[in-house]
Amino acid sequence: MTRNRRAPGDLTPDEARAIVDALKNDLVDAVIGCQGVALLRLKEAEDLFERTHDELEQRVAERTAEATRRSEQLRSLALQLTEAEERERRRLAVMLHDGLQQELVAIRFQLEMLARRIDDDAASSMVSDAEDTVNLSIQSCRSLSMELSPPLLHQEGLAAALEWLGQSFADKHGLDVRIETEPGVRIRDERLRVFLFQTAREALLNVVKHAATDTALLRLGRLDDRLEISVEDRGSGFETAELDNGSRNVTGFGLLSVRERADLLGTDFSITSTPGGGTRVSLTWSDRGSRTAAAAPEDRPENREYAWFRQSPSQPSTPLRVLLVDDHAMMRHGLRTLIELEPDLEVVGEADTGAEGVSAAIELAPDVVVIDVAMPGLNGIEATRRITEQRPDIRVIGLSMFDDRMAERDMLEAGAEVYLTKTGPSRDLLAAIRGRDRTAPPGDDTS
Repeated sequence: MTRNRRAPGDLTPDEARAIVDALKNDLVDAVIGCQGVALLRLKEAEDLFERTHDELEQRVAERTAEATRRSEQLRSLALQLTEAEERERRRLAVMLHDGLQQELVAIRFQLEMLARRIDDDAASSMVSDAEDTVNLSIQSCRSLSMELSPPLLHQEGLAAALEWLGQSFADKHGLDVRIETEPGVRIRDERLRVFLFQTAREALLNVVKHAATDTALLRLGRLDDRLEISVEDRGSGFETAELDNGSRNVTGFGLLSVRERADLLGTDFSITSTPGGGTRVSLTWSDRGSRTAAAAPEDRPENREYAWFRQSPSQPSTPLRVLLVDDHAMMRHGLRTLIELEPDLEVVGEADTGAEGVSAAIELAPDVVVIDVAMPGLNGIEATRRITEQRPDIRVIGLSMFDDRMAERDMLEAGAEVYLTKTGPSRDLLAAIRGRDRTAPPGDDTS
C-alpha cells in the first residue's frame, strides 16, 4: 500500500490543530512524523512529569527528615557524652575531697600531735618533714579536685564557684578578673549550673590565649526579664566568622561546643567581637525557677552512712565544751583527738549534718561549735545563722577545705566568730576555740 508522505511544512493550520486535539483527547496514541520521531501523548507525558516530581519531592522530604533526625540524635548523644564526662569528673572530685583530702588532714593532725610529744631532735625533724610532705599532698589533691569539678559549684552554688574561678585565673594566669554577681540568684538546674560555669571558664581561657589583655569582667545577673552570664574583655578581638571556618584555634570545651549545647539547654549564646575592639561572650536564659530566697541552699543530694549524733560521757564543767559538726567521720575523729589532748578543752558531741548540728547545739549548749561550711542539706552557713539566732552565747568557728573569700564573708555575716581552713596549722584552730579572752594552759606551745 502506498502512503502519501509530505514535509512538515505541508501541514495546514487546521491539520496541525486536529493533530494536537487528537493527542490531547487521547484519540490517538502517537503521531509519527516524516523523520520517524514518535510524539507521545501529551496527557501521558504531563502525568508522568507530575508523578516524577511528586516522588522526587517526597524522597527529598524523607531524606531531609532523616538527616534532621540523625543530626538531633548526634547532638543529643554529644550532650549525653558531655554530661557523662562531667558526672565522672565530679565523682572523682568528690572522692578526692570527701576521701583522700580529709584523710590527709587527719594524718596531719596526728603528725602535729606526735611532734609535740617527741624530745629527740632527729625524730622531730623526720616528723616535720613528713608534715611538709602531707601538706604538699593536700595542696596537690585540692588543686586536682578543683580542676576536675569544683565542689563549691555543687555545694555553695554558681556565684561562689565564679568567685573561686576568678581567683584561680589571677593566681595561675595573672588575669585580673572582676566579678559582679547579683545577690539572690540561684540556679537550681544542675546541668545548667555546670554548663554556665564551663562557659565562663572557657571564655576566660580564650581571654588568656587570644585577647592580649590582663583584665576581664565576669558578670552574673539580670538582663531585662532574663538572666545572663557574660565574660567581657577589651583586648585584641577577632572576626567572629573565624569560629565557623575553623581558622581560630579553639581547644578544650571550646566556644563552638558552648554554642552547640546552648540550644539543647534552652539558653541563647552570643559572641560579639571586632578586631581591636575586645570580645563579649554571653549566655541568657529564662529566670523562671532560677531565683530563690538568698539564704536557701541549692539542691544537693544527701548520701551519708554514719549516725548523726554521739554524745560523749559527761566531763568536768571547767574545760571549754566543744561541739563538732562535720560530715566527714575521719575529720571529726581527727578533730576530737586533737582537742581532747588539751586539758582545758573537751568535746561534748558530734553531728554530721547542719540540721542535726543545730539540734545538738540547742540541746547540749556547748561553749563553742566547730562547723564545716560545706555540708549536705543545711550547709554550715545557714546552720551557723540558726545557732547564733537561737543561742547567741555560743561561739561558732567555721572550717572549710577552701580559702574562699565569699564563704568567709557569708560565715561571718551569719554569726561565726572566725573562718579557718582545715589545711591551716592546728594551733590556729585551738587558739580560736579558746578565744581572745582565754589562753592556752601553761607550757602549751600550740596557742
